[in-house]
This record gives sequence, C-alpha cells and structure tokens, in this order.
Amino acid sequence: MLIKLLDTAKTSSVWSDCLFQPSSPHKTSTAVIHALAQQLNPAAGNIIRSLNHLTYTVSHIQYPLEEYDYHITNLAVDLRDGVRLTRLVEHLLYPAPSQAAGEEKDWPLSTHLKFPCLGRATKLYNIQIALDALKDASKEVVEDIKAEDIVDGFREKTIALLWGLLGN
Repeated sequence: MLIKLLDTAKTSSVWSDCLFQPSSPHKTSTAVIHALAQQLNPAAGNIIRSLNHLTYTVSHIQYPLEEYDYHITNLAVDLRDGVRLTRLVEHLLYPAPSQAAGEEKDWPLSTHLKFPCLGRATKLYNIQIALDALKDASKEVVEDIKAEDIVDGFREKTIALLWGLLGN
C-alpha cells in the first residue's frame, strides 16, 4: 500500500523529489513491487499481473536526468558535459506552464542527451544539442562559439555564451 501511495504522489506531482535514491538498483515502482514479492513469496510469479486484476497499478519511472544535480558551482567545469547547459537552454526557449519533474514532455532537448557523460565525444554531442537549439531559435549568441570551446573549458567563450543568453 505504501508503494501505491508514493507512486500516486509522484505521478500527480505532489512529491517533487526523487522517489528512489541514485544508488538504488530499482528505478520504477514496478521493480520495487517485483523485488518485494521475490523476498516475501518467491513462488508467486508475476505479482504485477495479479495486482492489475485488482486495479492496483503503479506507473512511476525515475529517469537518470531526474537524479542529476543541476546546481552550478564552478563555471569552468560544470557546463562541460552539456547536461546543465542543455537544461538551461530548455528553460529559456521552452518555458512550460507546469514544470513537473520527470515528465518527458517538459524536456524537449534533454531526451536527446547521452548520459552519463564519460567521454569527450559524448560531451561534444550534448553541447551541440544546446547550440543547435539556440541556432534554430535564431539566437546570434552562438555564431562564434563551438562545442569544443565549452568542452575544453574556455571560460571566455563560456561566459560569452551565458552573457548572450541572459541578454536576449
């Protein structure tokens, strides 16, 4: 019953924080019910099917980008992976009336990101998503700024990009 309550609270935007810890092996309400059923009654089979017959449905899925820490503490490092920059561009270009976390419709650019950003090519790809969105929105800010400049940590170009975003 607690799983259903938390799932309903999260899907109805009553609960704004992440429902599962980032280190948790289970990232969906369905996975938690399966794991609990395996512990309590391993011979039960597919417990979700049985619960669906009783109109007990859970649907919350926690995406990795919901767990991401978007706070910027160091401009030289924090924008290099492209995730924070893309999210900033999303907020500037696509303001949504309700910013319910976790709904993909509120993340038109972030759904295209590659995450986690382990290599240089992945970071370049992520930053290019943000720069392309700015070019499509006819922002003159990105004419002389390349994805390599942000990934390599050129502070002048990074600050010029942020200043241009705030100025427009």
